Amino acid sequence: MTILRNAGTGSPNEDRKVQAIEGVNSLSRSLRGRLVAALALVLLPAALIALGWTVAQNRQLRQERIDAATQANAYVAAQIDEVLREAQLAAAELESQLAKTGAAADSCSAAAAPVLGSYPELTAVAVFTGDTLRCAYGFDRDALVARASTTTRERLSTQLAQGLTAVLDSPVSGGPVLLASAITARSNRDTVAIFSVSHVIFEIALRSARVSQEHGSIVLSPSDRLVAEYRTENIPADWLPRGGISAQQFGSGSHAFMDESRGGDGYRYFATRSSRTGVTVLTGYPSAAFFSNEQRQLWGAIMPPVIMLLGATIGIVFAVDRLVLRWLHYLKRLTRVYGSGRFSVRAVRLVHAPSELAELGEAFDNMAENIAQHAEALETVAEEKSQLLRELHHRVKNNFQVIVSLLSLHKQALPAERRDDIRFIEDHVQAMAVAYRVCYALGDITDAPLTELLEDVVDGLRRSAALPAEQVRIEVAARDVTVDLDRAIGIGLYLAALLPAYLDEAQRARRAVELTAVRRESGLVLSCRFADDEAVGSLNPLRERLTRAYVRQLAARPLDTTCASERSIELAMPAPGPAPA
Repeated sequence: MTILRNAGTGSPNEDRKVQAIEGVNSLSRSLRGRLVAALALVLLPAALIALGWTVAQNRQLRQERIDAATQANAYVAAQIDEVLREAQLAAAELESQLAKTGAAADSCSAAAAPVLGSYPELTAVAVFTGDTLRCAYGFDRDALVARASTTTRERLSTQLAQGLTAVLDSPVSGGPVLLASAITARSNRDTVAIFSVSHVIFEIALRSARVSQEHGSIVLSPSDRLVAEYRTENIPADWLPRGGISAQQFGSGSHAFMDESRGGDGYRYFATRSSRTGVTVLTGYPSAAFFSNEQRQLWGAIMPPVIMLLGATIGIVFAVDRLVLRWLHYLKRLTRVYGSGRFSVRAVRLVHAPSELAELGEAFDNMAENIAQHAEALETVAEEKSQLLRELHHRVKNNFQVIVSLLSLHKQALPAERRDDIRFIEDHVQAMAVAYRVCYALGDITDAPLTELLEDVVDGLRRSAALPAEQVRIEVAARDVTVDLDRAIGIGLYLAALLPAYLDEAQRARRAVELTAVRRESGLVLSCRFADDEAVGSLNPLRERLTRAYVRQLAARPLDTTCASERSIELAMPAPGPAPA
């Protein structure tokens, strides 16, 4: 089955698009839409400027946060360097004491005692010249000598040979930390002082950063040995970088980088390496929480103006809707009712509106009152004119009746052979009188029902011809048609010029006359003929000329017919209207 669509109808999607476009256009033309557009033009640049300033401030705060973390890490590295510097100073004092006491073992121990007393962080000291232990002194000297193995001493010596002033090592995780510093060279062999320091000293240094965020920190020796570690409560043990870390990968100074931890979380790392000691301090912060304070500050700076802008926009739109648009819609409804013809409506509710709109309502009421008075005056004048016109038509109708009566009396007084002269005038006057009488009887002096018009005109002509009623048949298939007064007079005069010839022939030959009126799409067809379809005699020249003149007056056109006796015309315009109820 083939379904044919109307080519002028669009698809549903196209209809929805058209409706959406019309809705947008209607909104853009409305007061509310233009108000929102004006607010956007005024407030949007300010909002964009404020947003740009806030973003710039947030970037600055982020950079300051990074700088603060870098400085905190550098501060911890400086604290570690201070501990190593004390070891260097202790080694220098020990060197001075050894120069005074000599090279004996007892004298070495005697020289070490006052040095350890001056530096409480140092718990023990051992002096090695090459592979030989010269002396050891302190609280845990035996443990110190045990931890300062040949491998450890070689590692420390190698680091000192690289130009570092003091180095550290942590042979045992969680145990004392070894600090080494060179004393002097004797017999082509270096003399090294190795001090023992508790790892707690370094943890205290790591805590000294005073960072409020969750973080983890470690201290690495130049040989990548983990010396100390500190983590806040929520930092997991696997917070160090997944790829590992080496002190050699950083040059001197501070460095910042982002990496994934061994636990798979993102971290921001800050590393600081001392150029004098080779010690590296590494601190890591979770990336998700690193800029949390700055993020809160950003939202704290953005949300108040955004809320204020939204509140101002909603408040203005609501105020305009309540103070302006509501009353404009009220006026719109009033004007529609007023336009429907109810001139009694007044803008009584506008007394509660703002003063400007109340004044508009008062002006509307004054205008409505003036228009109502003017309309009433016009109705009075129109009624007076209508009554005058009706009186005029009534007098014309009566005058026509008087003329018809006078002609009828005069015709009766004339001999029979001269009555046709008076009959011609009588028929025409009678036809015009019927048109006026029918219009006046209907109550509307401008229109007349076609059926009653034809019946009365034909009845008057039949009586004038003294023809029995059964020899005239009238068929009107357009009983709901009315014609105006001018056309009614024209139709009556047309019948007064045409129909007497048919009536006289019907009187002479006992024939029947048929008059029909049919409503068609093109107009009204009026036909006259004999029932037996025999030809009618020709009209006299005057009647023929008048018939053609009345056809032109009616804006009608003659129709060709197949009947010998039929004469038809079609009233093309204007189309007959329906009869009033």
